[in-house]
Amino acid sequence: MSHLLTPRRLVWVSACLLGAALFWVWAVEVESEAEAEANPIPQFDAKRAEELYMLGYAQYAEEKGDEQDGVTIIQREKVSPGYSLHVNHGLCNARIMDLEGIVLHEWKDPDCHHWSHARLMPDGDLLVVGAQEPAGPSLQNVVDSRSVERLDWSGSRRWRSPVHAHHDVVPLENGGYFTLSLELRRMPQLDPKIPTIDNSLTLISAVGEPLKSISLTDAILRSPDLMNLKMPRQEKAVPGLSPIHANSIEPMTRAGLVERDRIFAASNVLISSRNQDAIFIADWETGELVWAWGQQELEGPHDASVLENGNLLIFDNGRRRGWSRVIELDPLTREIVWSYQAPKKEDFYTVGRGSCQRLPNGNTLIANSNNGIAFEVTQRGETVWVWKNPERDEAGHRSTIVRMDRYAPAFVEAILRRHQK
Repeated sequence: MSHLLTPRRLVWVSACLLGAALFWVWAVEVESEAEAEANPIPQFDAKRAEELYMLGYAQYAEEKGDEQDGVTIIQREKVSPGYSLHVNHGLCNARIMDLEGIVLHEWKDPDCHHWSHARLMPDGDLLVVGAQEPAGPSLQNVVDSRSVERLDWSGSRRWRSPVHAHHDVVPLENGGYFTLSLELRRMPQLDPKIPTIDNSLTLISAVGEPLKSISLTDAILRSPDLMNLKMPRQEKAVPGLSPIHANSIEPMTRAGLVERDRIFAASNVLISSRNQDAIFIADWETGELVWAWGQQELEGPHDASVLENGNLLIFDNGRRRGWSRVIELDPLTREIVWSYQAPKKEDFYTVGRGSCQRLPNGNTLIANSNNGIAFEVTQRGETVWVWKNPERDEAGHRSTIVRMDRYAPAFVEAILRRHQK
């Protein structure tokens, strides 16, 4: 009966099999790392890569929509006063207009590829995040095409930062700026063969010089107790993973909230991540997460902001369910305390982009970006202002917009007086 497996022989055979399995895993890892080093960034179709990376970021709406253009609804006694700024994504222009939809000023760059978010400065300058045409057929070329720049009132460039910026830029009290930036990295723990398109929170100087960055991917990986990194579906045409795809940043600047909870500390920054279906707060000084929410609730969110009461306003795209909404979240109880969706939910839907802004009178300004429409609703959900982008292509499709922001009357009127002298 010597051919039978005795307990001692069974242990010996198991050990051999385990050793062989471990050697095979080690050999595969070594081969994968060697292959990755030999082929750092595969060549590919840059135009196709841009289309996939910018999923949901078309230049014109898919449907023509109705024939109405400009401001189609305005209830003057209920609308929050001010002037609205929007960016036409593919046209590389930004326009500020009054509540009647009359354009008061425009900035443009006919030679760029696209513009993302823009912010109006007190002196009339414009901060804008955008991209030039990629210089060549590689993923690195696409990353390198991104930038943030500052334009004066006439549209002349004051500076362009070398940082590979995308989606958002925020001016700081010290004269510098926070922006989101892209970097290609090898992260074997995510994929040993292809690079990761990492997102970083980056500090730049008053003239765009990079000063410091923290990796958002690393921040999440270091905090599995707060948030698990979800791996996105890999597109075969693009040799790169994009696990974060952050799209908005907001520093915690409301000093009165600090005593309520440490998430409101001055070193913290609120970030929205489309591909993680989440919003999270990172400590800029340590690079660590301090709070996260949304992976079981949000679908491709955008434009998270902090309200005066400490609640968070979030644009929830609903990219899988097929309808969008705006929610107000109490970050301490993690309860949704207010939300807006269309009476017929499918009537309000943008798979990409989108913005929401709480206005001084309590209304909320919302951008239905991919349809080129913006509207204002009351706390009860009544629509009191609607604007439909009159910019159309030859086939009649509206130009998509990135966000819409309402600026206070005094802020804009001071700028207009300054430049009309």
